[in-house]
Amino acid sequence: MPSEALPWHAALIRSWERQRTATSWGKTIRLAALAGWRPRPGDGPPHRGKAEAAQAWVRFWEERYRTPGSEPDGLIAATALLHLAEAGWLPSGPSPERLRAEFRQRVQQWPMRTWDDAEILRMLLASVPADASAPERRQQDIKAWLELTGKDVDWGKREAVWGMLAAWQRESVLESSCRGRLPEPPRLLPDLARTLEWERGSDVLRAMAGYIPGAVEVSAHPEAMRAIIARWEALSRDGGWEFRLAAWVGRWNLMRAGVLTAEEQARFAADDVDAISSEKERAVLLALVQIQPPGTFPLATWAGRLSDQDDRCRLAARLAIHGWLVEVMEGASGEGRVEVHYPLLATHYSLLTTHYLLLTTRHHPPAGAAGPAPGRAGRHGRRDRCPVRQSPAGGAAGLPAVA
Repeated sequence: MPSEALPWHAALIRSWERQRTATSWGKTIRLAALAGWRPRPGDGPPHRGKAEAAQAWVRFWEERYRTPGSEPDGLIAATALLHLAEAGWLPSGPSPERLRAEFRQRVQQWPMRTWDDAEILRMLLASVPADASAPERRQQDIKAWLELTGKDVDWGKREAVWGMLAAWQRESVLESSCRGRLPEPPRLLPDLARTLEWERGSDVLRAMAGYIPGAVEVSAHPEAMRAIIARWEALSRDGGWEFRLAAWVGRWNLMRAGVLTAEEQARFAADDVDAISSEKERAVLLALVQIQPPGTFPLATWAGRLSDQDDRCRLAARLAIHGWLVEVMEGASGEGRVEVHYPLLATHYSLLTTHYLLLTTRHHPPAGAAGPAPGRAGRHGRRDRCPVRQSPAGGAAGLPAVA
């Protein structure tokens, strides 16, 4: 813990100790953010002058874990203690294995009532890494989390769990679970295919769209892979706009993961042109700007949208054409790629703060996975992302910004 942070931590603990009543939303969300802090790998418990502050930090979370002041507090404290236990900061406390099981049980039992509850759970699960103690235990952990993606589970929990599993896959955690002494790879693709048949939560679908399978999993489950591709295709053509948005993200991720057949790639390119020419929802059109299908850039189709009555749709067309022109000029000059920023469309929910980095670049796949790594410069030199925040009723709370 940096020395400059010690007074801040001490003041925070004193403030929370003075207030024994249930927390407000603002304080709860700040507490959830603090619970996501993890000691760096290899950092042992602080010694000498920093030991007292570290012990106070541990006692603070232990007290809230034992006697939570509100329903989210116990779950938040369990998250913080899990991070501290895995770093070796709880030598006499519960083990990481016990805390993982208790954390998952608390998630399962938590009665989610509001959109704010879903926000908190999404934050907490986004901070939880996969179990790194043993491959067998990691696989058991993954299977246990998959139980929280069923029909009888609240939509907010389904969204948060799929978002967490997709993040683990992008970090090659699930692919590494397929090797070694395990008898078979984790069966996430079959679960994903089955869930896509009935899932109607647009937030959940967008979280699922971020799942980019690795080569081992695709080889193990070819039928499930084809079923997933077919379902995303159907949703991108006939679903509501929230479904179309999620479906295009899913199709693009699978395209860049290299799992589409030649026939599926041809359908992708044809559907992309059709969507560019007919899409009325600006959020979906802005997502299509960030997609680069195989074949020739559809300049005439994008040019046709320059006369659109919706100003955001016209702007999307300008961004697409501008990005294509930049690439043409780079190719003609032989120069390297340049950074192109689009500060327009600064909406309330910027892509810079999105929960799921779905439309990630095709140029830099992560180690050990076919899909791209999140948060790097993508097509046209910008960061390719897709918005995710929505209201519980399924309507989008904001439009995608291009940064």
